[in-house]
Amino acid sequence: MFGKEWIVLSGLRSLRIASKDGAAGNEYRISGNEVEFRSVDTEGKPFEHGHGKWRTLEEDDIQLHFALRTPVADWLDKTFYPSSRAA
Repeated sequence: MFGKEWIVLSGLRSLRIASKDGAAGNEYRISGNEVEFRSVDTEGKPFEHGHGKWRTLEEDDIQLHFALRTPVADWLDKTFYPSSRAA
């Protein structure tokens, strides 16, 4: 999908996407009515600079995830619409 292999770890309110090749990854979480993300290092720890702080995904960013059928879109779909999958 992205030219790399990814490891996706998801929970009900959070998601972590890490690269199998040791590159940095991203964490996503649901906070209130917002989806937030931050970059994490190869050990899964947030970076100390600005990219390690939680930032809100804008509506356009979320729509792009759905258009590209990313793991983030799949996680959001399962989290917000679990009953639609059972049909």
